[in-house]
Amino acid sequence: MATVGKRPPKYDEVEISQRLTILPLAARVLFAAACAERLIPIYHWFCTGARQCDFDLVRAALDFVWSAEGAQQRPDDQLNLWCERLEVLVSSIDEVDSVGAAVAENAVACVAYALRAWRANDPQESIWAARQLYDAADTIVQDGAATHDYVCDLENEEPTRLASLWIYSTLDEISQMRLNMLRITAQADGQALLELLQA
Repeated sequence: MATVGKRPPKYDEVEISQRLTILPLAARVLFAAACAERLIPIYHWFCTGARQCDFDLVRAALDFVWSAEGAQQRPDDQLNLWCERLEVLVSSIDEVDSVGAAVAENAVACVAYALRAWRANDPQESIWAARQLYDAADTIVQDGAATHDYVCDLENEEPTRLASLWIYSTLDEISQMRLNMLRITAQADGQALLELLQA
């Protein structure tokens, strides 16, 4: 996980877009995969008490996305199939009203955006994956706020501060082609985010 004492840049989709646009396709897909990986522990936790989920499907879809690093070509038929299966799953989670369900929906949508980033070769899909991570952190912040209060100053809140830090540190790692620890770091970050939700 990134250093907790470091002040991250404010979440800025324009800057994220500028940095992602200059990266090759595989790098943008891995960025989206790293965002999704950080939400997988929360999705797994949600699945332990919910019927509207399929952890094995989402985990397998994300594992497939991680394979983009070594892929010689885009496997369009498989990408289309994974995208269709996840879209059905997102709509079923949407029917549940809870903080866990909201973040679980972010997790599945984030994996779907990672798949679409690979299929469409469009940086916007990776930007939307980053937005899912940040929105999930925002949901965790709002859930911890006093009743009927809305937290506006998100930069000082631990979940959103960490989400921004993770997004920018992942961009740094990918830009410098330091990919060997990307997945392991994202998994550890995801456990930290789950702990913040459960606190």
